[in-house]
Amino acid sequence: MAGLPRASTSSVSAASSVAARAVLCAGFVATASLVSGGAQAQVVNMPRGGPTPPRWSSLPDWNGMWERDGDLVWDDRIAPGQSQAPPYTPAYAKLAAAQPAMGPVGPGMPAMMTMVFPLEIEVNPREVLLIGESNTIRRIYTDGRRHPLEPLPSTSGHSTGRWEGKALVVDTCCLKANVRLPGGGPHSDKLHISERIWTSDPNTLRDEITVVDPEALTRPWTTIKTFRRRPDWEPVEYDRAENDRDTPAGRTRGQAYPAPVEAPQPLPADARIATGAEAERLQKATATAVGALAWEGVKVFNIEHAATGVRWEAATRSARLHCAAKPDGSDSACER
Repeated sequence: MAGLPRASTSSVSAASSVAARAVLCAGFVATASLVSGGAQAQVVNMPRGGPTPPRWSSLPDWNGMWERDGDLVWDDRIAPGQSQAPPYTPAYAKLAAAQPAMGPVGPGMPAMMTMVFPLEIEVNPREVLLIGESNTIRRIYTDGRRHPLEPLPSTSGHSTGRWEGKALVVDTCCLKANVRLPGGGPHSDKLHISERIWTSDPNTLRDEITVVDPEALTRPWTTIKTFRRRPDWEPVEYDRAENDRDTPAGRTRGQAYPAPVEAPQPLPADARIATGAEAERLQKATATAVGALAWEGVKVFNIEHAATGVRWEAATRSARLHCAAKPDGSDSACER
């Protein structure tokens, strides 16, 4: 069109470059918005002049695999048949009754410390790692940090610990609201968990747990969990169909060991309690047959040998069992 000035090539290129940069920047801003909206971070709360990480040489040797001992209940010190329910206030007792239960073992703290499957422990100056075979991982920070100022709640909470000699003292906060206490009941946002973890002997680890919730509970709720060292075990990926440790083919681990419902009968007065190497072999055969318990907690008595195999009776905290196996103790099976 005549009379209209024509833009120079350089000015057109400059305008195009500015427009391109504007589009590109807008894309970066949009991408950053998407990323910031979908990702969250938790800032370390490390106070200046606070405690420093311990020396490697001062740490206990807990590294390796451990197996939980006892029944699948909150507290093995409570006799079978008695209530394992938390000491709820009346208001929270009504909430617990109205909500669907999740069973005795849930995915979060403190129920996760029942550890249905083997537990791997790794200790270093920065943290103690508790790794369950069912893909549960818990970190207890021991480098002097405190709980975050703006915590992001999680199923395992945020745990900090300090070493008192060879014992680990742990404080846990910041649990998600939908995490259930053992037995399936709720908790308030005031829930706090403390622990003292130590070895009573080189192969026995104990975890004394205290649950405090001034809104939901009438008093602290405590237990002691026991774990047995398994130096010849390695961690495996959890798959119930494929990885039932030591279970004979075609059998389901744990099917003969249901949750306790009543106290077992006391041992007969004439029971012949077994000791020594054979007792240990049959204790392990019992644990293999029924699953979900460490062999150290099994009593074996009234052993009978035959050419085709061996029979015996066994007792745990909550069950009386009749068991049989091949002469060498393999291919064991137990029933009530």
